[in-house]
Amino acid sequence: MLGQESPTEHRPRSSLSLLPDQINVRFSMTLLVMGGFSSWAALYYGVGPSGLAALVLAGGLLALSLIDLDHQLLPDVLVWPLLWLGLIVNSFELFTTLSMPCGESWVATWCFGPYVSFPG
Repeated sequence: MLGQESPTEHRPRSSLSLLPDQINVRFSMTLLVMGGFSSWAALYYGVGPSGLAALVLAGGLLALSLIDLDHQLLPDVLVWPLLWLGLIVNSFELFTTLSMPCGESWVATWCFGPYVSFPG
């Protein structure tokens, strides 16, 4: 009819509007794995800066691994912030001493630098 629209045309499409039988198995498994990572971070590192940093790292690595599984290409918009966040967090020596990752990054850059293109 003229002037009347179907109620399904303008309904927002979100995961909350899905019926229980329509929920994606991958979405459920992702939530389950992230819940396991959260539990691990809270139990191993405790509630504090180390636990929060481990939780952010685990979530970022889970997102990157799922993106890599689909596209075999990691987006720089996620990789570079996680890299810098890891370096900044480690500057407070939450997980290891500062000299260890700096020395390893220098060796990796010296060995693999000619074979890797860096942005910029």
